[in-house]
Amino acid sequence: MEAVLLLRQCPPGIAENFAVAIRDMNAALLEKQLARASAAPLEEKTTGHEAALKEEVDAAVKRREAIEAEDEYNDRRYYNEPSVKDFIERHS
Repeated sequence: MEAVLLLRQCPPGIAENFAVAIRDMNAALLEKQLARASAAPLEEKTTGHEAALKEEVDAAVKRREAIEAEDEYNDRRYYNEPSVKDFIERHS
């Protein structure tokens, strides 16, 4: 709750970056938790809650991979623009 209050005080761009970082950290923690659980499996089958958590983690990982791929594409596209390329070459 405290994080939400702090985010509301930040400028929108910064708040969004922090929110994405918090979401990604949460997904990473869930991944680690699920990895530990699978390393020492219970005798019972996976519960519905665990299955839902796994689906949520998988979705977060896919979103993160898509965002990273899009960022990489945009970076390549930006640096290959003739005006940017010329500027970089002149100032390197």
